[in-house]
Amino acid sequence: MLGRIYQLVAGLVIVLGLAYAFSQLSAFGSFLSLFGGMLLGWSLQAPVSGFAAWVLVSIKRPFRPGDRIQFPNLSLVGDVKDVGIMYTRLDQVGGTIGSEEAVGCSILVPNAILFSQVVINYTVMQEAPYMLDEVVVRITYDSDWNRAELILVDLAIRYVYSYRAGAASAKSSVRRTPCSRTLLPASPS
Repeated sequence: MLGRIYQLVAGLVIVLGLAYAFSQLSAFGSFLSLFGGMLLGWSLQAPVSGFAAWVLVSIKRPFRPGDRIQFPNLSLVGDVKDVGIMYTRLDQVGGTIGSEEAVGCSILVPNAILFSQVVINYTVMQEAPYMLDEVVVRITYDSDWNRAELILVDLAIRYVYSYRAGAASAKSSVRRTPCSRTLLPASPS
């Protein structure tokens, strides 16, 4: 590493010496400043973009620590742990196992991605009494589907009532007829 720095400095000294020897130092200096400015702008593009995204996140607050967010194009879901100047730290949810629990994998997402990626915040409305979730239950063709749906809806309602601290507010926020959908394959094989 140090040897490469010495080689770079030596090459620069040789080029400057040759330019001085040919009395072209002023023209070479303006070329070097133009090229240096372009190189500096190109190399600082990501940090400046990351800083601008941090300012946007700090002012607009599209998500906060504790929120569950998703980057659909990156197939990434996580709970926001920290929003730093250059990176947002997520605790990954699901990962390769596809669950909804944190897997303990800390992911650093560059803030500059926020300008080019869609971000879905699942907990944007903290005052909302619910969070939509989907549970897949496989039932055989021989089962009584209406009875299975009644059992599952009853369990879901009882879980919501017991989970909420104020049972009265939970009862008023739950639909009278819960939503369920049935997806059938074309034909059993």
